[in-house]
Amino acid sequence: MEHLLLQRWQTAQATVRGRSHRKEGVLCQDKTCAYEDGRLTVVALADGAGSRRRSDEGAGLAVETVAGLLADRFDEVYESQDGGRLVLDAVLRALAKAAAGVDVGEFASTLLFAAVQSGRFLAGHLGDGVIGLVNGGDCSVLSGPDRGEYANQTYFTTDADAESHLRLYRGPAPDGFILMSDGAAQAFYSRRDNALAPAVRKVLAWPESYPSAKVSRALQENLEWIAGERTADDCSLVIMKRVVVEAGELLGRSSSFRRIS
Repeated sequence: MEHLLLQRWQTAQATVRGRSHRKEGVLCQDKTCAYEDGRLTVVALADGAGSRRRSDEGAGLAVETVAGLLADRFDEVYESQDGGRLVLDAVLRALAKAAAGVDVGEFASTLLFAAVQSGRFLAGHLGDGVIGLVNGGDCSVLSGPDRGEYANQTYFTTDADAESHLRLYRGPAPDGFILMSDGAAQAFYSRRDNALAPAVRKVLAWPESYPSAKVSRALQENLEWIAGERTADDCSLVIMKRVVVEAGELLGRSSSFRRIS
């Protein structure tokens, strides 16, 4: 007898304030976002520029804006030759509105995102941080850090040349994505090998067994350890995973998973 298989994209996210910001009484400048509406699933992450006064706010606006843009205009951005400009224009409009006379550069952040709709994915990456993906048995780096010419340099949404540094990726949807800030990358990414750590495969398998809330708590616990032992920087992770179950197993899954469109 054939079994009816159902699937959906499940997300989880976590952010942790780094030791240096705790010591200085500064808010966490990493922000994450996850959105799904039955047609589209989006995850996004932004790391606010440490030297900018309102970069935490700017990072939050960046992830919310890109999620909203792709919810409304995924096909347009996916098909456009100027998709990067569409993304940055939307973010800059949101930042300018919030700035209200303040230098918009004070809202600077990096930006990473991945979205899936109708079997296709669109991902974007500006600045440092890492986007990884899993497809079948293959776990690999889709987009590595872009730190510029100098070790402490990277690129932000408010830079004049941001569009030339925003990488866009398109294609058939893989089985999962992981987005990480440069702080989290200290434990989950090898710069020398441009490779994801073995732990990434385990993290991306968690949604197959646990609901989003439990996976998010596990991510939070891991980031607390990283922030305490591996880096003084803020740390953030957001994952998106395709989960497939038999129809008979649905009663054992979370209510959010059971909302199959």
